[in-house]
Amino acid sequence: MDRKEEVNMILKRKRALRIGDRVICSADYGHNIKGKKGNIIDKTSGSFGIEFDKEMGGHGCGKKGKYGYCYYLSESELSHVNNNVFTGKKTKINIR
Repeated sequence: MDRKEEVNMILKRKRALRIGDRVICSADYGHNIKGKKGNIIDKTSGSFGIEFDKEMGGHGCGKKGKYGYCYYLSESELSHVNNNVFTGKKTKINIR
């Protein structure tokens, strides 16, 4: 395997979710949470407690988050928020 293939493989790997990670939800259970962003505040044996940015009619993840802002979801229903999105003026950067 050459260096380029190795780098591409590393970039494609999904980092495991951890408490404190910023995530986006891909599921909806009648709480209108699909596409909503939040932070992982709890982990159980199969799901993650998410505290969403806005109130969504949920619970408080056992008093670990704000009541009404939280919901437990499985890892397959979550993905990391892309923090590499830049907005504003286009700037040319030369790296040497």
